Amino acid sequence: MYYTIPSIYLPPVARTVAAILLALCGSGAVQALGTPGAASGPALRHNLFVSGKQHQASIASDADGNAVSVWYSSPAVGSPVVTPYGLRARLLDSAGTPLGDEIVVNSTPTAGSSFYPEVAMDQGGNFTVVWSALGTQMGSLSHVYRRRFDSLGNPLELQLQLDIGSPTEGASPAIAMTPAGAAVVVWKNYLPTGVEIRARRFDSAGVAQGTDFVVATPGSNAMSPELRVALDDSGNFTVVWTQDVADGAGQDVYRRRFSAAGTALGPALRTLASGSQSEADIGMDAAGNSVVVCNSLVSRNNSRILGRRYDAAGNAVGGEFILAYQQLHPAYEAMNPAVAMVRSSGEFSVAWNRRNNTVYLRRYAASGTALGDETAVPGGGLGLTEPRIASDYDGDISLVWRDDESSYAQDYGVMGRRIAGFASVDLAAQLSAALVSGSSPAAIDYQVSVANLQAPASYAGARTATGVVAVLTPPAGSVVLQASGNRWYCDTAQQNPRCTYLAEIPAGGSSDALQVRVGGAGSGNVQASVQVSGNQYDAAAGNDSNSVTLPVP
Repeated sequence: MYYTIPSIYLPPVARTVAAILLALCGSGAVQALGTPGAASGPALRHNLFVSGKQHQASIASDADGNAVSVWYSSPAVGSPVVTPYGLRARLLDSAGTPLGDEIVVNSTPTAGSSFYPEVAMDQGGNFTVVWSALGTQMGSLSHVYRRRFDSLGNPLELQLQLDIGSPTEGASPAIAMTPAGAAVVVWKNYLPTGVEIRARRFDSAGVAQGTDFVVATPGSNAMSPELRVALDDSGNFTVVWTQDVADGAGQDVYRRRFSAAGTALGPALRTLASGSQSEADIGMDAAGNSVVVCNSLVSRNNSRILGRRYDAAGNAVGGEFILAYQQLHPAYEAMNPAVAMVRSSGEFSVAWNRRNNTVYLRRYAASGTALGDETAVPGGGLGLTEPRIASDYDGDISLVWRDDESSYAQDYGVMGRRIAGFASVDLAAQLSAALVSGSSPAAIDYQVSVANLQAPASYAGARTATGVVAVLTPPAGSVVLQASGNRWYCDTAQQNPRCTYLAEIPAGGSSDALQVRVGGAGSGNVQASVQVSGNQYDAAAGNDSNSVTLPVP
């Protein structure tokens, strides 16, 4: 008597996830991430269209590590495309694997320039992209735009101009979002008297909460393009920027805090003091604790990446600290720092690149204690620059960077990878077996499930296991007849079926059951085993495998 392997229905999104996972999975056993900070999968290209410049990337993550990257696409002259210039996005799963096609972000063609898109994502994966762009008319001014998308990448609106009513130029927008989806967008407004910074608040449906307002009054035109904003879970926010106030000290980093209602909680304050500063960024946790990082040029051939921490009331916690020095030679100057703070814990990670075209990552505890030295991020390519970083609510990191694909032309791509955090899950493999009644020759039904034994967390997404894979090793000489289970996708083309769970397993939770039927196991005491793994660090890897022995007459 023979059994066939039935087809398994999967919705379109799950089919896409499964197909890509199968393409990457290979064969053989799996192993848990036994080291915090280990890479979860390889570095992967995000852009599908490869001609010309794909760069100016940004990235955002949801609670469980599903992410989206956005970038500016400027294909080479003569490329056979309908809309050659514009903004693109790509969804990523919790292992950093790109899903589906590129998403066209801007709904209106530009005259050839869309500047530095920024993206923010809520805990459920809905995201908003902001950017500045020229209109289609020759000589038109730059303005700030927004477009919202659901978690599947479907647009929720046409692009919307945010700096409405302004006869001047708007540029360099930045966005931050609460887990519930409320957002703040900030941008630079160019006036005849100088540059001011403005902000506007939005609820989770994208509805503006009042009009835009001034964050910083007109200052020097030497104000740098870097402008960042961070939100706590209550909607209170802090804006950071760099500006030369003509005091002879070069550029300095400034910050200003606001309540959730948009009320200023004090004046703009200078943040860091050493050297001439640029490229400021900020990360913030759920309670409002934050860290500001920047590039500091102390003197010729003496640059460094600096940071400073603040509590939820905006008070400095300790002095400024050095994350990275310039090493040995100008070719190793550190630049382009980017920071992400874990909402649930206050831990933070900082990425930067050096002039040797390598991206580095350094992790810190909430106390500001370094969790090791800087580490080069393996990425391949001819040059890794302009890193951006996002964290899920458990500290797992999504990185994206510009990859120089040619030494002789401006041919850039967008690459990224996923790196596990320091918070641990505790996967436990569970396996049982039973003879199939009336089968001849004897068939065996194995049931696999995976538990996450970590205690439930008080913060959504913390200690959640994603990308769980189970590999069953059936009895010697047996044949896998079928493998199925709710939210499981199995590759049964190989001797040891490899099954991917297409859902998260929260702390204290378990997966749905996976049923695997085998035949031809012979008689006597037959043994099978299962090994499980996931995208997160698992400090207690001893229970990631299990085995069962069944007497077969």
